[in-house]
Amino acid sequence: MSFQDDIINDINSLKTEIAQLQAQYNSTSRELDDLRKGVPQQVQHEHFESLLGNFINEPPQSKSAIKLMSRKKAYKQIHLENLYRMVGVTMFPVSNRDELLGIRFDIFDGEQKKFTVPHYIILQKHSKTEQWKIHRTTIPRYVPLQSIAKQWLNQDLNKFAKLVRKHLVHIQNKKSIVERVNGKLQGIATLEWDLDFTKIRLHVKEKFSLLLLCDLTNVVSVVEYQVKPEWVQAVGEQESEGIIRRMKTLLKTKVVYLEVLGELFDPENQNKSYRSLLE
Repeated sequence: MSFQDDIINDINSLKTEIAQLQAQYNSTSRELDDLRKGVPQQVQHEHFESLLGNFINEPPQSKSAIKLMSRKKAYKQIHLENLYRMVGVTMFPVSNRDELLGIRFDIFDGEQKKFTVPHYIILQKHSKTEQWKIHRTTIPRYVPLQSIAKQWLNQDLNKFAKLVRKHLVHIQNKKSIVERVNGKLQGIATLEWDLDFTKIRLHVKEKFSLLLLCDLTNVVSVVEYQVKPEWVQAVGEQESEGIIRRMKTLLKTKVVYLEVLGELFDPENQNKSYRSLLE
């Protein structure tokens, strides 16, 4: 079989799997609608999963049994999921046998005040060596999953899960901060970013641009580019160089401190060092 045939087979397999998951999702959604009747809004979840509750409490029930579940039991399952989501990492069996293990990652979005869509890793155990390998995953490609797995998956499963979640949490935190700051720039400047927020571009309107290179928590380097000659001529070369230099120093910090950009470009800011940015 050729490499192209392998790809086609993989695509067809994924299409089949997606169709099955969609059918399961539709069925679960209908069951969830029944459970939500009479349940107060403040304890409902956007991503309620009866799978986890059934696994933790007792063997799975039939659909008819779930629909007849008492309101008290519905409350119990919702609160139980609350506890597991707060932990951030949940492991659960995918089948009755031991060869498949699922890991669910819950990340809280502090800006939106809610949990994001969960990420999953499905692990498969080799029947002879009993070594785990990654079978399926929804973890984004920019998370160094394979390198973390190589070092920790079969050494310390808990540490493997914690390191994966650490990357997801820091990326979500950067996303919240950058999007919040971008909303405060009021058109005077704009931000652009890549998927994992390792490259953040600050464009100061008709003046200059800065490229912020970031790791998980820090801005490790700031590089200027696209400095407008008209702006340099208007404020003077020495003044323009001073502004850019101070901006670079200011922004080479922890990502969380980028909130200062929102204050810097506030029209009411009277900081003379940056006044020419607003003129």
